[in-house]
Amino acid sequence: MKSQQELEMLDVGKGSQRFNSNTRKVSAVARNAGMGWHQSKLLHRIISYFNIKQTLELGTSVGLGSLAMAANLPNNQVDTVEACPNTSKFAKRYFEHNNLSHIQVYTCNFQSFLSQLPKDKTYDLIYLDGHHQKEATLQYFEQLKSHTHDNSLIILDDIYWSRGMQDAWQIICHDDKVKVSIDLYFWGIVFFKPELSKQDFKVRCLF
Repeated sequence: MKSQQELEMLDVGKGSQRFNSNTRKVSAVARNAGMGWHQSKLLHRIISYFNIKQTLELGTSVGLGSLAMAANLPNNQVDTVEACPNTSKFAKRYFEHNNLSHIQVYTCNFQSFLSQLPKDKTYDLIYLDGHHQKEATLQYFEQLKSHTHDNSLIILDDIYWSRGMQDAWQIICHDDKVKVSIDLYFWGIVFFKPELSKQDFKVRCLF
C-alpha cells in the first residue's frame, strides 16, 4: 500500500474498470484492484476451516490474495498464475521478502497453464480472479472441474462485474456437478460434494 513503484501492466482479459493507463503504481493497484482486508481475512479463514492443502489462484496481481492464502498457513501449497511479467516479478519479490516459500508463481496466461497441468492434478481450492468475460469464465470453469475432487471448492471473484459475469455465474450455479452455491456479491463459491442437496444461497456481508 506504500509502494510508489510503477509497473507497466499487461491486461489479457477484459481490462480494468478503474485505470485508463497500463502504467500503474503498485499502491494504486493494491488499493483499487487488490483484495480488500475483509475479503482477505475471510479467504484465510476458509482455507483454515476446510484444512486446505493445495490451492490454485488464477490471477496473482500484486499478491494480496496469495498472501491471504499462505500467511501463517505453511501447509497450504499455493500455485498462482499471472500473465503480466512485470506484475509477476513484483509478486515473486514480495513473497520472497515475506519468506512465503510455499507460493509458486507461474508467469503465463491461464490457458497455457491449464493446458500443461497434469490430468491427475487436483486442488482443494481454486480461486479464479481474471479475464472477467462470460465465455472465458465458463471455459476456465469447465476445465477446472477436472482438477477438483468431491471436497473441493471454487471461488469466483467479481461475479457482478458485468452482465456477462452475472450470466456466467448463473450458468455455473446450474451446472450438474455443483451441489451448493453461495453468492456473496463480491465472490461466488461453489461446492461439489455429492452427498449435499442442491441449494443456492445469497448472503450479504455487512462490510
